[in-house]
Amino acid sequence: MEERNLQQEITNEFANAFTSLSARVEVFQTTQDEFVQSLIPKIKEVLPDLSTSDLKVASAIYGICLTDEAIKNYEAKQFAEDVKYLLEIMTEEKDRREVAGKPDNSGFKTLQERTKEAMTRESVFMATLAAYYKSNSIIETELNELNNDIVLLNINARAEIAITSILIRSHLLPLFDHIFHLYNTIDAAIDLRFITAQIIYGIRNLLGENHGKVSMFQIFQEIKENYPIGYGDDLYWDLAMSQIYVKYYEPLKSLLKPKIEEGIKSKEEALESIRAQMNAKAPEQGTDESLRSKVDSMIFETIQFGRTFDGQRKAKLSQLIESLLKRMALKEYGVQDIANRERYTEYFMEEFFPVLLEYPQFLLPFIDIRYYRDFSDNPLGHFEKQKSYMMNQFWFRMRKNGYKTKTTSMPYDIANAFAEVLYELLNDPKVLSFEV
Repeated sequence: MEERNLQQEITNEFANAFTSLSARVEVFQTTQDEFVQSLIPKIKEVLPDLSTSDLKVASAIYGICLTDEAIKNYEAKQFAEDVKYLLEIMTEEKDRREVAGKPDNSGFKTLQERTKEAMTRESVFMATLAAYYKSNSIIETELNELNNDIVLLNINARAEIAITSILIRSHLLPLFDHIFHLYNTIDAAIDLRFITAQIIYGIRNLLGENHGKVSMFQIFQEIKENYPIGYGDDLYWDLAMSQIYVKYYEPLKSLLKPKIEEGIKSKEEALESIRAQMNAKAPEQGTDESLRSKVDSMIFETIQFGRTFDGQRKAKLSQLIESLLKRMALKEYGVQDIANRERYTEYFMEEFFPVLLEYPQFLLPFIDIRYYRDFSDNPLGHFEKQKSYMMNQFWFRMRKNGYKTKTTSMPYDIANAFAEVLYELLNDPKVLSFEV
């Protein structure tokens, strides 16, 4: 069901891209006629069987790709080589379908399905070019996001194994899947090594290594020489690791070194500033405010500056929370050990549960995964809508870690359980990498 929903979303995305690009082609052909005419002989050299109309379309889309920087440092002949490969696999797929029999036209079909059929039937060529344009645009956007994470992860001194996992799982695997489903929208049996070549071409552009020398199709041919298979989503990770990450992570990191060094410097300056402010405005030793500020500081330093939250810090956090719960009871009842045990839970909810709302990424483990997209769009809004479910999940986690409602050591049990929950959250890569 999830994959079908993804394909449906990408089919809709492609339909919009197809419509938009078709309109832009007409405008480009009218306003840039001289440029379009100059490209026709170059593209025809590689694609001699194209009609004059299709040659004009190809020339216009090449110009649009250059204008939008979906491709850079690219010759018209190289563009034509890529298109030739895509048209060949489209022809192979069309022949396969014709051998299998006529498409089933019976039964109800959604508007999106009918749109897809119309595009494929009326302009296979245009649909192919639209998929090529869209996939390169997606790569350009995703590589910028990947670079941002390379900078952020290195500023926070994350372990190399964590960096590898986060970059591949958060960027490269979704990128492969997105582009594969995009080509699948037009029934192109795309070789994953060609998608790999598209991504590598984008990276080489960022590194300044291309300069018009090598096309995506040529990179594709190079990969085929040393990587024998190209179909199946089980190859995403291996292709991402062996053909992209191993070869290009260090060069990208070197390219981004000035930003990383600047970020580390800014982080150190910010930390020193915060420490100075805390020292200058430190509450009186032993007050409620001082205890709470120590709790806040321990969490803040882990989230903002990547400080390790280990067992020692967990134990310290538990002691601080327990002390503050007892102080709150002392203020209200004059004694630390009160008969109304549930009151400790109320103190906890007033004083410490809001931490989860101050750092909404902490809520991630308590959501229904089916609503991940809604949560990622608006974590606090999702919490309000799904509060009952999420609170049940939270208290289940607290009980699992030792929280009890009928014990004489209730402040300790609450503090210990919540410290354990925070320990799990602050050591969860999914939580730490979630962008709020």
